[in-house]
Amino acid sequence: MCTIGTVYLDGNYLFKNRDPIRGTPVDEWIEQSVIGHLKMLIVKNSAGCYGGINSLGVGVIGTYVNIAEKQNNYFDSENLQEILFKGELESMRDFLEKNPGHYYGNIICGDSKKSYAFELNGSEAHGLTIADRYVMTNHFQIEEQQIRTIGDQFIKTWTHTRLTRAKELISNVKTYNDIVALLSDHAYSPDYSICNHGKIPTKSSFIIDCKNYCIWFCQGAPCKNGYKRYDFC
Repeated sequence: MCTIGTVYLDGNYLFKNRDPIRGTPVDEWIEQSVIGHLKMLIVKNSAGCYGGINSLGVGVIGTYVNIAEKQNNYFDSENLQEILFKGELESMRDFLEKNPGHYYGNIICGDSKKSYAFELNGSEAHGLTIADRYVMTNHFQIEEQQIRTIGDQFIKTWTHTRLTRAKELISNVKTYNDIVALLSDHAYSPDYSICNHGKIPTKSSFIIDCKNYCIWFCQGAPCKNGYKRYDFC
């Protein structure tokens, strides 16, 4: 379960906390790859990928929404690289709109100026243009997308509580440090907070800086651990 979002300050930032569930590995790392003319920085572990940025400064993050049996709960390396290889943001948006069957759940992609948020149900891509700021958790928000009931009451309460709190916090985000504070927030702790210390604790956090073409990555809960900057070599 995750909290993801995007905010425009001096440039555009995409951000994510990861709270691993269903036995997914805890440890992650930043890996650089090259496909054709594009370099990519990708946040990954042995189970899959969680976000990344290409050398044009276009980033992607995503989170799981339980809508289909046998779905891939995160990007695998091939799928994330496929998105990032589209290059410019508009090409990425067009690709997601035309190929929704590859992906399920919530995805945000953005460059230094704006972002697009997608809710993908395996057959349709419902998108929003984000000029300023937006947050998502583990359920759909667009009205026509609210077609799936979250059966687990704990997960349902957790995802809705985090979304409500993230919306409150992001409305006042004015600096990079405010993003860190949002990701470190403990309201409704321990089980329902954005920075979680309950049944499913936060194990990593990252911020993609699309203006400066880098990822700030934190291994562990962001309230206790610092972010390290990763740039293209």
